[in-house]
Amino acid sequence: MPASPPAAKLAVAGPAALPQAATPVQAAPAPLPAQLAAAEAVKPAPAKPAPAAVAEVTEEPVQLLRDLPEPIQRSIPPITMGGYMYSKNPADRLVLIDKILRREGEEVAPGLVLEKLLPKAAIFTFKGYRYRVPY
Repeated sequence: MPASPPAAKLAVAGPAALPQAATPVQAAPAPLPAQLAAAEAVKPAPAKPAPAAVAEVTEEPVQLLRDLPEPIQRSIPPITMGGYMYSKNPADRLVLIDKILRREGEEVAPGLVLEKLLPKAAIFTFKGYRYRVPY
């Protein structure tokens, strides 16, 4: 006669394995309107923006090349601007000036410094005058 498969062993749990009944917890009483008003008055004020962010927002507008005094306009070395590449990262910004790729801070002609590249304009400095040239 063939052997029958072994019977499954059932483990009988003792009293430690049985779930315990939850003990009731009392909820805290609802705050009174006066307590709510006092809590609102204690909340901290919102944080002020970082000084660097404020400096960017309050930066004075830069005049256009045509708005500079006539003698200064005539003394600025002539340059030819080609394509440009703007990035949020200043190290990745480029502009083609006189067929040479230039970065922010470079002197592109005698006394003429490419100060900053913006999404739609370049800011130059010449003899203490700042001006922008749109692309």
